[in-house]
Amino acid sequence: MRILGFALLLFMIPTVSNLQADELSGRWHGRWTTFSQGESRPHQGTLRIRLRDRGDGTYQGTFSGRFALVIPYVYRSTVYQHGNTLTSSKRLGPFGEYRMQLQQTPGSLRGTWSAGNSAGSIQLRNAN
Repeated sequence: MRILGFALLLFMIPTVSNLQADELSGRWHGRWTTFSQGESRPHQGTLRIRLRDRGDGTYQGTFSGRFALVIPYVYRSTVYQHGNTLTSSKRLGPFGEYRMQLQQTPGSLRGTWSAGNSAGSIQLRNAN
């Protein structure tokens, strides 16, 4: 029974890895939220990410959304894949270095971000 279970696991590993890589390309929609730092309500906003596979374990990421409900933003950054983890960083002028780390689960990306003295969470769903 153990041998059969091990054989099934070995058979499924390449399939799961390929599905995850294919699932990353495309559109992701969701929200960013700041971690509450003594505030009555954390700040939040919309976030959209479009990922295009470069074929070398990296993606071209186009990030867009809104801050304070009305201030739009758009920028591009390279997104690196390390297993089920995605990372990205980008210098954003006076806001400092923006850093993002997301964990991929089927149909969603969840993780954290930081920029300057602020930090928070990100929750995205596949919009393809």
